[in-house]
Amino acid sequence: ATPFDEDGDLFPALVMGLDGLSFPDGRGLHSMIGEIGGSAEWTVGALPLVWRGGQGLGMIMS
Repeated sequence: ATPFDEDGDLFPALVMGLDGLSFPDGRGLHSMIGEIGGSAEWTVGALPLVWRGGQGLGMIMS
């Protein structure tokens, strides 16, 4: 499970530190900080979201 902000994009929420990040199972973001290193599934699941978020930031910056 990956955390999402209100519009379903992971990357901007992490960058801006938005409140209200939560997992589908109800845990908050901070409860998973220690799990990221050992969770390949989370990393693989987050890559497309980070890529999409990065593209959005690139469009804003240009």
